[in-house]
Amino acid sequence: MGRCGIKNRKIITVFLIGLLLLTAAPASVSKAQVDDKTIRVGFPQQEGMTHINADGTYGGYTYDYLMEIAKYTGWRYEFVQPEGDLNQQLTTLLDMLSSGEIDILGGMVYSDALAEMYDYPGYNYGTSYYALYKLDTNAELTADNYYRMQPLRVAVPSTRKLRNAKLDQFCEMSGILVEQIFCDSEEEQVEMLREGRADVMLAKDVGITQDCVRAVARFTPISFYFATTKGNKEIVNELNSVLAAITLGNPYFSLNLQEKYFAESKDKIEFTQTEREYMQQNQSVKVVLLGGRPPIQYVDGRGEYRGVSIDLLHYAAEMTGMEFEISMTDSIDEYRDLLTSGAYDVAAGVTDELMQYEWQNMTVTMPYLSSQISVVTTNKLDVTELAGKRLALPEGVSYAGEYEGNIVYYPTGEECLKAVHAGKADYTYGNTYSVQYYISNPLHRNLIVVPQEEEWSMKFCFGVMDTEKTELLGIMNKVVQSFREQNLLQTYLYHNAYQMEDMSIVDYIAANPIGAIVTVTGAIVIFSVLIMILLRHNDRRHNRRRQLENARYEQISEISNEFLFEIDLAADTLNMTAKCAEYLQMPRVISQFSRSKTGRSDLFVRLQQESSSYEIQLPAAAGEGRWIRVATKCIADSAGKPIYVVGKLTDIQEEKEEKERLLTRAQTDTLTGIYNMSGFREKLEETAKTGGRYVFFIIDIDYFKLVNDNYGHYTGDMVLQSMGKILQSVFNGEKDVVGRLGGDEFVVLAQCDKGKPEAGEKAELLRRELGRISFPGQEAPVTVSMGAAVTDRDIEFESLYKKADKALYDVKNNGRDGCRIV
Repeated sequence: MGRCGIKNRKIITVFLIGLLLLTAAPASVSKAQVDDKTIRVGFPQQEGMTHINADGTYGGYTYDYLMEIAKYTGWRYEFVQPEGDLNQQLTTLLDMLSSGEIDILGGMVYSDALAEMYDYPGYNYGTSYYALYKLDTNAELTADNYYRMQPLRVAVPSTRKLRNAKLDQFCEMSGILVEQIFCDSEEEQVEMLREGRADVMLAKDVGITQDCVRAVARFTPISFYFATTKGNKEIVNELNSVLAAITLGNPYFSLNLQEKYFAESKDKIEFTQTEREYMQQNQSVKVVLLGGRPPIQYVDGRGEYRGVSIDLLHYAAEMTGMEFEISMTDSIDEYRDLLTSGAYDVAAGVTDELMQYEWQNMTVTMPYLSSQISVVTTNKLDVTELAGKRLALPEGVSYAGEYEGNIVYYPTGEECLKAVHAGKADYTYGNTYSVQYYISNPLHRNLIVVPQEEEWSMKFCFGVMDTEKTELLGIMNKVVQSFREQNLLQTYLYHNAYQMEDMSIVDYIAANPIGAIVTVTGAIVIFSVLIMILLRHNDRRHNRRRQLENARYEQISEISNEFLFEIDLAADTLNMTAKCAEYLQMPRVISQFSRSKTGRSDLFVRLQQESSSYEIQLPAAAGEGRWIRVATKCIADSAGKPIYVVGKLTDIQEEKEEKERLLTRAQTDTLTGIYNMSGFREKLEETAKTGGRYVFFIIDIDYFKLVNDNYGHYTGDMVLQSMGKILQSVFNGEKDVVGRLGGDEFVVLAQCDKGKPEAGEKAELLRRELGRISFPGQEAPVTVSMGAAVTDRDIEFESLYKKADKALYDVKNNGRDGCRIV
């Protein structure tokens, strides 16, 4: 079968999702008595989920998850691996789970039929997707064009020659005409692709072991669960508690495992056949750059080409196998001559300001770097009063802004900064990365930087000189996309932006005129004074170097949303960088810090004479309520007495928002949009703290299994979605909570000040609203059975659930379609 590792993933029942369990030390089933903390786990041999590595160790998604569970429960595992192929192993393990010979089996999907045979916790431990895979060698078919195949020929696993409803639904929603080709096995699907009789094959993404295929589309999420022997409530309850704790405590845990075991490699770029042929025929590509823009593209003190653009070209060479011959000039006139000479294929670091020239005729890629524009002026000028002031700009850059004033042109951006420093110009503009690079030099200590609106930015792209070379444009775009996906920008910036450079004597004298005069005067006096001055000079030089190091670290910290501060404990003074003070909207220097009102604010209240780290939300007046992380380090003298506290603030607002999004996703039922078991219980606990009288409903859709069997799961899903919307419309109070426990079982906690009469009214309203649900072919209205418990004491999920569940049981025994309230 060539490179393709064949694995029979056909799961013998419609219930198992090809994934299964753990890895540690597979053992045969033992009838000996097992210790209370030893859990017997079904362990089929399945790559990615539960497998044995080549060195004899064990791994897999389910295995790692069970190891995490054991940290909370103290469980020890006995792994049971029957003989036979995967189908035979799964058949055996399902029978063993039913009989109680094993305690847990992973990789199970939930269904009403399976719930009659096994017990499930309320939480899943992962999600898989249906996916369309193409042969890895098929460079013409990509994620960007597969849907243009009309019809799209899909090799589908189906021994009974039945169409896959999920695939039909996905293709219908995407406007794709699909032809399903039925295959008895996965190897037959792959053979269909190899012979050109199918364009793509359908498989579930989790657990697939084929290294000869690549996904072009994923759809229809499917949750998978641990299942236990029917009636094993002790394990189910413990799993509920632990899975909830893992989900809430580390929302990234499942995502990290998914990335570890099932994510496709990002270090390989997928080129089309025509792009591959282009790379083979054009082994050398000539590139030209306009320099003078460190850390993006510049020539260093040794005459070497440096910068993010250069590193990205090296990365492109590694990804494509082509050689990039680089030429760079700081002169805009020479740059123009090189571009118009016709000798170059690509221009790097192309920006909007350069694209304005007619002689720069090219097609640009997506940007690989975007930088905010900043205004640079001296600390003597008010940035709100720029009208009519002298503006320094690099040659080749035009500006027609609100405060155009008197424009003076200089050869490079660095020369513009020197002109502002020397008072020959009042202000200049530049991209933030280059500006920060230059002003970290102590020679420019009188300059200040004011970032402009986020919308005003400069984007750096590659430009392809021959607009008809679409293959080269596609290649460079894919290189940029891969560069962005692998988050290499910060690495390249750090590598280029903050290199140490020795200061020349001329620079030093310009930066320290008084020190130079003292040195010369001391040399004229006597030898002993000369020695003292030389020692002092040496100290100053070291101090300057340390200042330079600190300044450059400060620049990289600011680019990374980190802000520095320092507390002099002896002087009782707080000093902040300009960026830190601007971010917090506080003075840069706060004297009598421990006694000042600012010093007693929540932000700095924990800054004692010890190291610490904590997170806090800023007040609305400082940072608009953003979350920051504060980290401090206490520095002591040789006697151990604290003398300084140095620290940094890190803006973690996006991190907090991402965690909140993940938490919301973890607490939400993906089908109905209401709370799942985890979210419902947490919201119930929050509501319990507010007090009051409530009613707790358990609601089951009557004969829901017949809806799925007679009308299909798609219709069943529509009914469940309608149920969720109606529950939200009926129970819409401020303290009402609506959730889905699984299948067709819903729960509601609703404020009920008037007790049972009010609960009965709500139940009757719900029954009327549900009568409006309709679907094609419907023969009878949708009805529900409800059990409810009213309470004005402590709200506790388990006790309310038991009462309502007993009431629900009575309703079902009396013909269903009713409500009993206790």
